[in-house]
Amino acid sequence: MSSTVTHAESKFYSESGFSNRMGWGSRPALIIIDVCKAYFKEGSPLSLLSNPAGALSSSSMRRLLEVARTGGVPVIWSQVEYSRPDMSDAGLFWRKAKCLDVWLTGDSRGLSECLEGLEPQQGEVVVVKKYASAFFGTSLASELQVRRSPLLRDQADDVLVPKRRHAGDMRGQHFGVCEGNYTGRYATWL
Repeated sequence: MSSTVTHAESKFYSESGFSNRMGWGSRPALIIIDVCKAYFKEGSPLSLLSNPAGALSSSSMRRLLEVARTGGVPVIWSQVEYSRPDMSDAGLFWRKAKCLDVWLTGDSRGLSECLEGLEPQQGEVVVVKKYASAFFGTSLASELQVRRSPLLRDQADDVLVPKRRHAGDMRGQHFGVCEGNYTGRYATWL
């Protein structure tokens, strides 16, 4: 059972007509965004361990992943990867965030590695990306569209994205979900 999320802008959204509930789709897909050691290792420039909700999110994601796999829900992973030593394939994002080098291929810290229990299994799609959104410049929208085809058993029309960090982290995912004409759910951790 889901609850209505309220925030400072809830009244504005309600009055403007943008707060209608959409309900669930009939064919969900789970998208696991950038889950790696960089967020869960002491000393990492991206560590979430000082944030109680962030520190616990990997356990919640493991449970969600287990339920999705047991229920036959397609699981799609996104991972960041840079291959150029000068980080030029990170574009302007590199100028803003020098910590992106944790995803440089061959980085000796091993921070881009998957967490135990949160690894893609054979047959699960892994989308490699360069920027915050798993949709921008990747094959994610195509992967979801293929799953929407009536010719395939594991179609997707509803997207569930576990929320690992602050709301701003999800902005790019949200735009991609909406622009792809999917209903989106963003799991938060208790």
